[in-house]
Amino acid sequence: MPPGAKPGSQCPEQPLLSLGIIKLLDLCSGTWDIWLAAGWHNSARGMLTRIGTQISDAVSAIGSWFSSFGSSAAPTSAPSATMESSVASYPASYSDSCTIAEQPLPPPVRLVPSSACNPQQQLEQLVRLQEASGAWPSSDNVAALLGTTLKRLASAAPSGVDPKLWITLVVVAVLETKHVATKTQWALLVQKARRWAAAQLAAAQLSQSLESLVEAAKQLNL
Repeated sequence: MPPGAKPGSQCPEQPLLSLGIIKLLDLCSGTWDIWLAAGWHNSARGMLTRIGTQISDAVSAIGSWFSSFGSSAAPTSAPSATMESSVASYPASYSDSCTIAEQPLPPPVRLVPSSACNPQQQLEQLVRLQEASGAWPSSDNVAALLGTTLKRLASAAPSGVDPKLWITLVVVAVLETKHVATKTQWALLVQKARRWAAAQLAAAQLSQSLESLVEAAKQLNL
């Protein structure tokens, strides 16, 4: 059944198809009749001629059916102007070249000076500023959290002590004196900082011990 035809409806191509089928059936029955009526050796030429004629008629009938079916198919319509205008009106984000909108960077961490934050805020911000090695950087941010300036810390450093080593020990001293109640939150951080500081002292071959430097940092009373 051609596409779109309803079951039981008459199709204009059906007679042609039926004619081809009938001719094929007639070919089979006619060949059998000829075979029975006469020996195949006496009527071979006539049988072959009739077979060829009936095959030709059947093929012609079936070919006519397919031709009429193909000509009756509706041609594909071109895209309408409405469709073209709709496609043209798509936003640029729907185009083949997909562009990802740039996402704004998160705002930088805003550090609160020690004078404006409570002990818990000071502890949290110091934890965030600790480096992976265990040290704290010699920076204005760390000095501000300690309630002082980088210049004052540098002037109070013992002779020969690296600024980064000194500020790390000052942070350790502040945690051990002002954050005793929250020791469980910073104990591992201080342990890591002490290991780093001990390695720095050994590499620099300084005469001061680690504990003497921590005591000197505590004397700053920050």
